[in-house]
Amino acid sequence: MSEWLDSLVGQIPEELLDQARALADQGGDPADFLLGRNDVPTGRLLASLSRHHGLPALLLATYHPEQEALEQVPEELSRRFTVLPLFIHKDRIFIATAEPTDLTVEDFVRRKTGLTMEPVVALRADIERAINRFYLTGQHTAETVKTLSTRKTTEAARPAPSEPTRGPAEDPDAPSIKLAGHILSTGIRLGASDIHLEPFEDRASLRYRLDGILREHPAPPLDLLRAVTSRLKILANLDVSERRLPQDGRITTTVDGKEYDLRVSIIPNLFGESVVIRILASRAEIQDLQALGFTPAMLERYVRMISRPHGVVLVTGPTGSGKSTTLYASLQHIYTPEKKILTLEDPVESRMPGITQFQMNSAIGFTFARALRSVLRHDPEIVLVGEIRDQETAEIAIRASLTGHLLLSTLHTNDAASAPTRLIDMGVPGYLVMTSLLGVLAQRLIRRLCPRCRRPFQVEPGHLRALGLESLPPEATPFQPVGCTECQNLGYRGRVAIYELLEVTPEMRRVPEAELTSERLLELARRPGFVSLRQSAVIRWLEGLTSFEEVMKITVE
Repeated sequence: MSEWLDSLVGQIPEELLDQARALADQGGDPADFLLGRNDVPTGRLLASLSRHHGLPALLLATYHPEQEALEQVPEELSRRFTVLPLFIHKDRIFIATAEPTDLTVEDFVRRKTGLTMEPVVALRADIERAINRFYLTGQHTAETVKTLSTRKTTEAARPAPSEPTRGPAEDPDAPSIKLAGHILSTGIRLGASDIHLEPFEDRASLRYRLDGILREHPAPPLDLLRAVTSRLKILANLDVSERRLPQDGRITTTVDGKEYDLRVSIIPNLFGESVVIRILASRAEIQDLQALGFTPAMLERYVRMISRPHGVVLVTGPTGSGKSTTLYASLQHIYTPEKKILTLEDPVESRMPGITQFQMNSAIGFTFARALRSVLRHDPEIVLVGEIRDQETAEIAIRASLTGHLLLSTLHTNDAASAPTRLIDMGVPGYLVMTSLLGVLAQRLIRRLCPRCRRPFQVEPGHLRALGLESLPPEATPFQPVGCTECQNLGYRGRVAIYELLEVTPEMRRVPEAELTSERLLELARRPGFVSLRQSAVIRWLEGLTSFEEVMKITVE
């Protein structure tokens, strides 16, 4: 590998080459390291690897493998060795690999397919993304579900286990275990936020929430669904025999070497039990506050707000709008060893070093309100409360801020200006709310256009009127979705945040409680240059990051 890196001398900075060599000496992948650098072109890396190995190289983002080749090499084998079958010619199968000199891969491929492997050089990260694109399609998933269900008749005839240590769910080859694992791993690999598994009268339904939209995927057979649900209950330490009452639990699982926490909710419905699983990446790195998509001016205001020694800062938005991500990034930004920071969460979504985190448990009475009373005796400077749900929690939180604590929390409101009135509606006196509240950040997640297939959007006068624009700025670059293999023909890939920041001013604090409405606060907020959610979304549209349809759908005014 060092010889290959030597071929890049003079083409990329020497400092990067030294770091890549050190990584290679430690057993890491220097190609992946260099690929993550914006100043190293992907084409140059591939050309260098091709010359070094004397083999053809391929950029997989623009390539579509033959279906016949994909069927020859199972997904498990592809993931194990990080290879992707490309096409078959006579008695040879051409396979993309990041390690073309690894004879173990050739041996496995020969034994599995009966064909001679012809290696094609590709970057490891490219291969991993391509595996997800082509093996997690509906057609392949349907074949996998069909294969894993071959013993369904035998297992469905048996009663569901009443104890985790007994019954067919203990058999590692049982279809219920295979299918449950397949459902969880597929959701994680697709990047889903939630998994919905539900029985209906004549079929089962499996849907994954991708970028905020539910997408149908091939589901297990209806007569095997009960066993799959029992398996999920066992993994979540729930009562397998209880099918009449709702149950909540957690699963910790490892997929592709990364650990994930899953929050499981099971509720009986008309035809069985409905399962919803929230995917939480507990070991994921906390994002930097500057990478969340704030404008420079808004970021400066928000950082100034969360750097205050006491007061309340609220983040509002619907479920799945990224509130927790913003709060974790906020804590990371203001954390120093000199400050004691405590969090009260339900559930704890990410673990943060140096910060004491508490998991709520309402079943035993360990609620937000009770926990908040207790943790204030632990002498914290900053407290994060996962959510203000009731009057008791709201009053304790606000009084804590008045005694010298900075308190961060979330609230479910449609916009920033509705947060103070929501607290008042809970029963908190208006003067306490406006005295303690520093500001409110409202946010949404809006789907990001796929950069590979998006195309220019022809803007009509009606579009401008709908968005409140008189004309299109000369630097604007609106695009519209198309769809390609990279984005699974959706036209979108990933999401980007939009924000609305209301900073409580002295003028707002002087408003009489009888006149304290969201409309009045919004009127006062607009004077210093307030940017609404709609305006923030329009900025993203003008930048070419999202579509006109997304702006209209997400920001209803």
